[in-house]
Amino acid sequence: MEAYQAVIVAVVALLVGVLLPVLLQLFVAVREVRATVAQVGPAIVAATATVERLERLTAKLEEGGRVDQALAAVDTLTQTVTKLQASAKSASALGAAVFPVIAAAVQAWRAASEEAAAEPAEPQPPVRVAP
Repeated sequence: MEAYQAVIVAVVALLVGVLLPVLLQLFVAVREVRATVAQVGPAIVAATATVERLERLTAKLEEGGRVDQALAAVDTLTQTVTKLQASAKSASALGAAVFPVIAAAVQAWRAASEEAAAEPAEPQPPVRVAP
């Protein structure tokens, strides 16, 4: 075997040694990409359908100036919810102040009822009817 043949064999062996792991890694990467695309494909189709529906809805809203009406309605709803929230805070503060007073009154009433039931009744003199 001549020197140039030995060099060619060494270069081919080096290329095969480098190319085989690279090709194997490329094969694994392509297989993973296919699996990922197969899993993500239905989600992309669903997202596309949702986007199309939103585009149709937006087009309908923009036709008659309904976007302004919808935003005004949302603003009104927001204001109403804010007012209800303030009312709920006031009601909870009032309840926190009044509930202990009511509970104390109920306890006092029960205690008075129990004391009255525990004491024997004093005999009443008979009532005389005048002839």
